[in-house]
Amino acid sequence: MEQLKVVEFLENNKDYLFPNKEYSETEVENALTAAPDSFEMMMNSIPLRKPSTVKFIAFFPGSLGVDRFYLGDIAKGILKYFTFAGLGIWWIADIISAKDRCRAYNCKKLITALNDPSVISEMQNTDAKINNAVDTAKRAAPIAKQIVQGAKDIGKTFDLDN
Repeated sequence: MEQLKVVEFLENNKDYLFPNKEYSETEVENALTAAPDSFEMMMNSIPLRKPSTVKFIAFFPGSLGVDRFYLGDIAKGILKYFTFAGLGIWWIADIISAKDRCRAYNCKKLITALNDPSVISEMQNTDAKINNAVDTAKRAAPIAKQIVQGAKDIGKTFDLDN
């Protein structure tokens, strides 16, 4: 792939990819430069996780291992859940390392997609399912609010104190 397009992609996604302890900028840049030109369109469609979101998830529901599940580390997520986040020590360590782990996860997704382009469609399907669930919840919220209000109104009609 053209060096200019690789540099542009890396610059546009710098916050999502670097710095991290597993992949260097040079390593990812060399892998992308060696990729065929057809990969350019695919690499721009890879859904990257936002490091600040992972940091937020690590802080609030992170003691339950949710941050690990979000980054695809299911085994450690389960272990973290059942050990109460290593009695809190693991939770603190994960809050500190959340952004680094997210950036490494994104680099890994990029390298994996280079080696197997069919992975991209699976990533997009997963993200589409998550977005669909969020949209459904947003649409259901006003209906749920009306149901709660209706229940309150019914409760008032049967309230003998009023």
